[in-house]
Amino acid sequence: MQVPRTFHVLACVLAVGTCSATGGTSDSNPLAKVLDLMDELRAKIIAEGEAEEKAYQEYLNWCQNAVQEAGMAIETATKEKGELEAKITELTAEIDEAGTKTEDLAAAIASNEADLKSATAIREKEYADFVKSEKELMEV
Repeated sequence: MQVPRTFHVLACVLAVGTCSATGGTSDSNPLAKVLDLMDELRAKIIAEGEAEEKAYQEYLNWCQNAVQEAGMAIETATKEKGELEAKITELTAEIDEAGTKTEDLAAAIASNEADLKSATAIREKEYADFVKSEKELMEV
């Protein structure tokens, strides 16, 4: 059975990397540099992920609070709407009652003015009759 060539190359790279990593500094070994860069990148990605998770949780909390506040506002506005509609109905009835009362008072005023006019005409006629009678009595 023949072993694939890539397996031999990988084994050599790992052997060289292991020997160099244990025996030398990471600056001299390219594979160690790559592994260090990968570790740094992994740490950076984890830190960014944690920051994004924190930002997401803050946004999620804000959204939940906004939904809760909006629900309360809707509930309060619905109650207030019902109260205001009842008040409108009550005030409309009062307006109708006041309108009827105004019409009744206007009719009463018109009737009283007609009675006053009639009484004034009667008084003026009686006064004229009195003046005429007094003039006749003075002449005699």
